[in-house]
Amino acid sequence: MIAFWLSPAAGAREFFEGLIKELGERYNAPRFEPHVTLAGGDISDERALQILQNLSIREPIELSITGIEHSEKYTKTLFVQFESTPQIEALSAELQKAIGSTSELNPHLSLLYKEMPKASKADAAQAISLPFSTVQFDSVKAVVTPSPITTAEDITVWRTLVTRRLDFAAQ
Repeated sequence: MIAFWLSPAAGAREFFEGLIKELGERYNAPRFEPHVTLAGGDISDERALQILQNLSIREPIELSITGIEHSEKYTKTLFVQFESTPQIEALSAELQKAIGSTSELNPHLSLLYKEMPKASKADAAQAISLPFSTVQFDSVKAVVTPSPITTAEDITVWRTLVTRRLDFAAQ
């Protein structure tokens, strides 16, 4: 499967990388790249490259944080939830249309992938303090991933095909 990710800009990216690393060490969980998944589907590498080359969205996207949450889903053990915006909805819709997907957008950035008790997840979520209330995202990546992702081993095979910056209007 190829997933399309929205990646945070410098500053926020480094903060989230550090937090994901810290949580991974604390809970013996895998490290991974911070991202918001926009869409995903079974398409060729060539098609993914073509889709990113033809993106109509050409400006960074800023999302407001609504909170730190947790769930029973492995890839949403602990995550930052964002408020949706017309910009991210348009970008997700464009990508989904291009790959023939109809998944529902839920803009979030996972911080931890780990099977753990609900009370532990709640405690971990409550302990996190973010130094900002909004996050700017300035690139979209096409990433080859297994589907579904249910173990730490699944993360080790992720492979980025291409990254497209969202500030390329002048290029």
